[in-house]
Amino acid sequence: MARYLHIGFGPKTLTKDQRDALEGVFNDAPDWLRYAGNAWILWTSQTPQDWTETIKALPNSSDLPGFVIVPIHAEEKWGSATKMIWDWFNKER
Repeated sequence: MARYLHIGFGPKTLTKDQRDALEGVFNDAPDWLRYAGNAWILWTSQTPQDWTETIKALPNSSDLPGFVIVPIHAEEKWGSATKMIWDWFNKER
């Protein structure tokens, strides 16, 4: 069953090459959104453990800053994000 997962890296800023490599593997998810330089939300049926293994399998993954993957319970979403982010959450899947 698909759900939202937040994947956040920090505190070191990711390089463009690192972001591109991550987004290359995030394309395996049915949908994803990068909403900040080091933060993505994926719509996926894969587990946080699956994504951890995928990220760690990237070339030069040891150069990536630490990261956390946590489920998002979007039925309880609130905030002052941009319209683009709310539209992404609210679209039909």
